[in-house]
Amino acid sequence: MDFLRGNKAIRDHISDGKQLFLFRATGKGKPVKFLGEFECASIDYAQGPDVNGDLRKTIRFNLLPSTSPPIETNDSVGLVLKMKTFEDMRKSAFEAITPTETQNWRMAKQIRRQRSADIRDYVLARAAGRCELTGKDAPFCKPDGEPYLEVHHIRKLSDGGLDHPVNCAAITPDSHREIHFGANGKILDEKLASLISSKETILSQG
Repeated sequence: MDFLRGNKAIRDHISDGKQLFLFRATGKGKPVKFLGEFECASIDYAQGPDVNGDLRKTIRFNLLPSTSPPIETNDSVGLVLKMKTFEDMRKSAFEAITPTETQNWRMAKQIRRQRSADIRDYVLARAAGRCELTGKDAPFCKPDGEPYLEVHHIRKLSDGGLDHPVNCAAITPDSHREIHFGANGKILDEKLASLISSKETILSQG
């Protein structure tokens, strides 16, 4: 099998900004069952019969439910920021949105966690200690000296917001709470989306 049409669409759905919905057939002539929104975490290959019963190489997409906890900061981020250049982190973050090929489908969850970590580290580096919504400095530093900002999904995962550098921003705790609970949350999210889009456009041209 090749990565054409539907196969390509599944593999590239995150980089293309497309949601992936999964349905299960319940039998001939019966309605399909909607299982929810998923994302392709990794890809591996297996042997399977074709329409003639002959064995051929098949593609297996390892899908995980897209509704997962938000990206959180952790104590290892400061070390990552010191060890890798900004360009390396940006490259890793954008490479992470393409599913990894693996020989073990059980690695899907680990691969997805690493994807999230790569994107989180890059977003924090992109912010450089300043809120990407307000431009204000981080309110305090963590014990390791790194400025504290929270990584926010501009579109929530539960609303189809993909784990993608363009959909994530590093903002202050106050801004984060205001977006989630304030009367102007939707307006602030729209402003943030525009700011991040412009920032990424400039970075891609550099």
